[in-house]
Amino acid sequence: MLWAIHVFPEFEGLDVIEAVRAELDPLFGLIPPHVTLVFPFEAEEGVVRAAMDKARGVILQFSCFELELRQVAWRGEYLMLLPERGGEVVRALHDALYADAFAPWYAPEFPYEPHVTLGRGNFAFARESLGRRFACMVRQVVLERIGRDGRSEIMERIPLKN
Repeated sequence: MLWAIHVFPEFEGLDVIEAVRAELDPLFGLIPPHVTLVFPFEAEEGVVRAAMDKARGVILQFSCFELELRQVAWRGEYLMLLPERGGEVVRALHDALYADAFAPWYAPEFPYEPHVTLGRGNFAFARESLGRRFACMVRQVVLERIGRDGRSEIMERIPLKN
């Protein structure tokens, strides 16, 4: 089974991001817009539950934070929406989770950059469609199980400190 850990931002205007993803992202309809903290990895549920027992303690050390995304950027073949604010907290969460609970699945050959993936292709379309700021308070981290059909199933929500 595949698993991942994400932040699912609750932006006002999320429908604008979803409209771009509907055109450009093959994962549209399978998983909502998200910022990945722990990338998809394969493991048995018992192994993931044990890792989550450790991860909860790490996650609960973090406070709620504001995430603001605005810049549309091209990275390789992917279009991304990058943070102007809150990216350092996202990176710290990512690093803390991989430093301990999810260390066996860390892939240092893939540098981490906090982002929401918009899809592949048509940079001009995305830039025109997203010429605005998206901001929200991040209040939780989500453990996701990825089904055989690629659909996201939320298995656990871990709140951040207020």
